[in-house]
Amino acid sequence: MAMLDALKPYAWVADIVATLTVAVGCFFAGYHVRGLSAQRDAAKLAAGLATANSMAQATARQAEAQYAYVTEKADHDYQMLVQDTSARVATLADTAKQLQRRLSVAQHTRDAAAHSGASSGSDDARTDWIGGFATCAADYEQLATDDARRADKIAGLQGYIRGVMQAPKK
Repeated sequence: MAMLDALKPYAWVADIVATLTVAVGCFFAGYHVRGLSAQRDAAKLAAGLATANSMAQATARQAEAQYAYVTEKADHDYQMLVQDTSARVATLADTAKQLQRRLSVAQHTRDAAAHSGASSGSDDARTDWIGGFATCAADYEQLATDDARRADKIAGLQGYIRGVMQAPKK
């Protein structure tokens, strides 16, 4: 115990050393805790950024898929209109050919009657009617072809506009 009594005047040095040791330990512990907190915050921020990036990519893929669908549908609708118009034109062309055949038969019949010498003055009026009919049939065929072409163009433009209006905005 004598030795402890001899150290009592220097006890304040031991107290200071112990206090400094605790203070330095607390300082380093706080520094370490702050570092861990910053790392945790950085990890949270990185996770949030990764989530936002993946959501943006998913939204972009969805918009691209929707645009592709709308474009494909507009193209399909346009092709269907082209086919429908082509079928209508073919039908009208067949009708015009039938009318031309009837007209040809009527002209041959008229010419045969004129050569036989059994015609009267009223046949001259028939000649004008048959020529008018032929002109009308040809004009009708041209009009039908032009109208079918215009209808095809208008329907195609309408389909394209509908597709553009439904496309997602970027």
